[in-house]
Amino acid sequence: MTDFLDSKRLYHAFLGGARAVIHAKDGLNAINVFPVADGDTGSNLAQTMHSIVEDSKVGNTVKETLYTISEAALFGARGNSGIIFAQYINGMHFHLSDDKQVSLNDFSKSVSGGASYAYNAMENPVEGTMITVIKVWSEAISEAANKGIAFQEALMNALDHAKKTLENTPKMLPILRDKGVVDAGAKGFFTFVEGFTLALGNKAYVPKLESLPALSVQEELDEAPTFRYCTEVLVRGEGLSQDAISAHLKQFGDSLIVAGNETKVRVHIHTNEPQNVSEFLSKQGTMIQQKVDDMQNQYDIIHHRKHRIALVTDSVADLPPSLLEKYQIQMIPLPISWDDNVYLDKLTMTTETLLANINDSKAYPSSSQPNEKAVANQLSFLANHYDEILVLTVAGKLSGTYETMKRAAAGIEANIAVIDTMQNSGAQGLIVKAAAEQI
Repeated sequence: MTDFLDSKRLYHAFLGGARAVIHAKDGLNAINVFPVADGDTGSNLAQTMHSIVEDSKVGNTVKETLYTISEAALFGARGNSGIIFAQYINGMHFHLSDDKQVSLNDFSKSVSGGASYAYNAMENPVEGTMITVIKVWSEAISEAANKGIAFQEALMNALDHAKKTLENTPKMLPILRDKGVVDAGAKGFFTFVEGFTLALGNKAYVPKLESLPALSVQEELDEAPTFRYCTEVLVRGEGLSQDAISAHLKQFGDSLIVAGNETKVRVHIHTNEPQNVSEFLSKQGTMIQQKVDDMQNQYDIIHHRKHRIALVTDSVADLPPSLLEKYQIQMIPLPISWDDNVYLDKLTMTTETLLANINDSKAYPSSSQPNEKAVANQLSFLANHYDEILVLTVAGKLSGTYETMKRAAAGIEANIAVIDTMQNSGAQGLIVKAAAEQI
């Protein structure tokens, strides 16, 4: 490799790193025990990397190229690890010089700035995780730049430092030591920089078969979550303040990360009040994307599964929360568009919120079918814990939800029946209730 980066080299290096992480998805899921042992770190990072692969482009300068990568990462970021990674790339872009070619010295300033951005995005950075490996890798590159080492040699040296730090993560976090694993997010970042470095050296990344302990999520989720909902929101606007958003939202939960820039911010928080989080963010800008995972429900399925058949419906079915919990009925929320914002029915948009604000609105809210990937992820999780899955949807003539559920189910190797109830609202709810009683 020559001793500088241009747009094409940077782009292909990022693709190399992204594809390495995608290959490593299942292995990362298997060792995911921190901060919550929900076995999805690999999936979250892979989804973030898929967004980079699909949506980033080569620009006229290295900075332009990195901008498209940072935007793609922020838009596709999922989970703690994905959002931290996206913020790191966003900080790299902000600190990169706008030249057609970037020297090692310029690159070192970029990665160091990115590390600071990533730390500042977190309410409580925890050492022994991805953030630690990010810092060490960035510092190693800066040290090499100060010594005048060649670009590829500097990257190989930094990779070695990152590997040693990854191996030391169990010494920094007792839960990792107890389970005999390294941190999943830290390993995800190391895998990325390994693929990144090899791509710059014109070498292909070869996935390794490693003898890491494969942890069963069922065994590791031995404590109920402190907060029920893992909530993520992507907000677009002007003059967005990450500090102000973080300062307000920390009252609602923990594991808070606020990443982005003045025009786009992604928020991650564990909370019992997703509707309050959304209500605040809707006043900061336009919410264009939301995801809410019920961690308490996941815990109950793993430890207190009531039946061998999983019963799934959509949020059009009017069922009280007490009935959903009694029969362990899985509810997939429909997106609700209202005043340019996107909400999730019955999670971030409740009946109470709707009635309290409807008179001040310029238009009535409208619903759309759920995201197919989100449905597939939910069905895949259920397939790991139930013998069979029964899905009862709102009438196919009223919504595309039925077809979305069918497509999502078709890609999963499990016994899944998707049935059009030909009803909605209370009538759909009564059919779901009857099915629950028979199960």
